[in-house]
Amino acid sequence: MNRRLAQTLDGGTASATKKGPGYRPHEKGVYTLESFTSIIIAWVCKFNNRKGADGLSPNQRFERKYGLHNGVIISPPIVSDPSRFVIDILEGREVTVARNGVVTRGLVYKFGPFTKMVGEKIMIKIDPNNLHRIWGLYGDHWHPLWLVNKQTQPITLAEQKLILKSRRLDRDPDDKRLSAQEQLDCVKAEGKKQGRAILRAQEDVAQIEGMGHFGPTQEPNEPSDTKSTTPMPIIITELDEDI
Repeated sequence: MNRRLAQTLDGGTASATKKGPGYRPHEKGVYTLESFTSIIIAWVCKFNNRKGADGLSPNQRFERKYGLHNGVIISPPIVSDPSRFVIDILEGREVTVARNGVVTRGLVYKFGPFTKMVGEKIMIKIDPNNLHRIWGLYGDHWHPLWLVNKQTQPITLAEQKLILKSRRLDRDPDDKRLSAQEQLDCVKAEGKKQGRAILRAQEDVAQIEGMGHFGPTQEPNEPSDTKSTTPMPIIITELDEDI
């Protein structure tokens, strides 16, 4: 979708280079939500009806496997735990549990169920739009791990990368005692590019909070079951190699 649709729109990376001198992509690349939704729907319909190397379109492959067959309706599989499905596809990495908690990208998180696993490696998942909370795999469940030191605002992966980059460039220990917001303000003042990156990251946070896929962005006041049980407002079909 990014290559075949987004980059062909006015203002897209691919289309801007073909318009010639004087073309202003930031002015042309403006769509209403209604028009952009229509464009996406039309593209999806076109894509699913286009035949591939096997002479079948995605729609035809789907109809061959699911639907009414010999009087029996065969339904595609659905995700039993949508929240687990979304967490599984996030960026993951292996980290070693430290003495002060679970540490990644310069941030320290509470132990959660890993209190007695200091020195052992665990798998974590990172939500790039909210680093207040990561997930650690314990047994067969992802458990939320919350930041030890709460920040003044939601921190995204993009923001944290800018903060770490600024620390590497200026090793003055006084800078490391600045709050996350003060550090971001300093980075933003260095140039328009950094300012745009921070703004995009903060807009992503607002969008994700509105969708509500992962629950609250701040640690709840009352203890709660660490296993995610809140369903997402959508149903996602499992990926199927045959279609």
